Amino acid sequence: MTNLSKIVTADVVYEDEGFRIERLREISPFGNNSYIISASNEIGSVIVVDAPLGSESTVQAIGDRDVQALLFTHHHGDHWQGFETLRAMTMAPAYAGATEINLDPKKQIEPIAEGQIFKLGTNEIVAMHTPGHTPGSTCFLVGGAVLTGDVLFPGGPGLTGSNDDLLTSVESITSRLHPLAPQTVVLPGHGGTTTIFESRWEYAIFAEKPWNDSLKGDVLWLSEEV
Repeated sequence: MTNLSKIVTADVVYEDEGFRIERLREISPFGNNSYIISASNEIGSVIVVDAPLGSESTVQAIGDRDVQALLFTHHHGDHWQGFETLRAMTMAPAYAGATEINLDPKKQIEPIAEGQIFKLGTNEIVAMHTPGHTPGSTCFLVGGAVLTGDVLFPGGPGLTGSNDDLLTSVESITSRLHPLAPQTVVLPGHGGTTTIFESRWEYAIFAEKPWNDSLKGDVLWLSEEV
C-alpha cells in the first residue's frame, strides 16, 4: 500500500481544444504512470487509464470529478495493483482489450474492440489494438496524443518474451502507431514522453541493421547490436 504522505501530484502533459491529459508519473515501485483524461470543455467528467499501485494519488487528482470509465492498456499486474483503490471511489465500467489474457473474471472487465470509441463530451478516444507486448495490448488515441501502455517507449518497443512477440510488436508499432501524425505525443505506461516523429526516426536506423532472429526482451532502436 502506498504511503498516503507520499501522494504524487498530477501534471498536465497534453492539452488541445478537445482534451486535457494529466499524468501521475511513476507512482508505483515499478515506475508506472497513470493518466486522467478530461474534455477541455467539460472538466466534470474523466476517463482513467491504468491503475498501478499508488493509485491513491490518482484518486486525489480526480477529486470530485465523475469517472466515466477505467481503461487498461494490458493485463500485466503492475498496471492493475491499484484497481481496488479506484473501485472504492467509482463503479465506472472497466475495459481491456478483447483478446487480452489472464484477466481476473471477478473484476468484470468489459472487452475493447478494435476501433472502439469512448466519448468525453463531444470528443472521441479511439482504441487501437496493438498486440506484441501482450496479445490484447491496446493503445488509446486522444486527440494529438497516444497512450501506448508498454507497447512503445522513448527509444524502442516494450519488453517482449520471444522473437515472434517482438516481430508482432514491431508490426503493431509500424502499421498502427507510426502512421499517426509525426507531432503526435507518445505517453507510455512508464517514464517520460516521446513523439511519433522521434520514434519513426529511431526505428528507421534500427530497420537498416541485420536482425538477430533471437532478439527479444528490452530492445532499443538505436542499440548497436541487434
